[in-house]
Amino acid sequence: QSVCTVSTSSDGGCPFVSLCVVTAIPALFEQKLRNQEAEEGSTVTLHAELSKHNAPVKWKKGSVLLQASNKYEMKQMGSAVELLIHDLQLKDA
Repeated sequence: QSVCTVSTSSDGGCPFVSLCVVTAIPALFEQKLRNQEAEEGSTVTLHAELSKHNAPVKWKKGSVLLQASNKYEMKQMGSAVELLIHDLQLKDA
C-alpha cells in the first residue's frame, strides 16, 4: 500500500492538498516451489513463477530473511524467481 500527498497552490492562496492511497494487487504463485533432493556440498535451485513481472521477492528460512551471499544467490527474470543454495548442508533442510 502506498500513500502520496500532493500540495499545489494555483493562485498563491491556500494550497490544495490531495491524499491518495494506492493498494497494489499482490503477486501470487503461478508455479509453486517444489521439494528437491540434493547431495551435501552441491547446489540446489528453487524455482517459482509469479503472477506479476518483477514483483519484489523476499526469501526466508523460517522467520530469518535470507541475504545474497556466497551461500545464497537470488535471481529474478520477469515473473520467474530462483533461489540457489550453494554448498548444501544438512542444516539447510
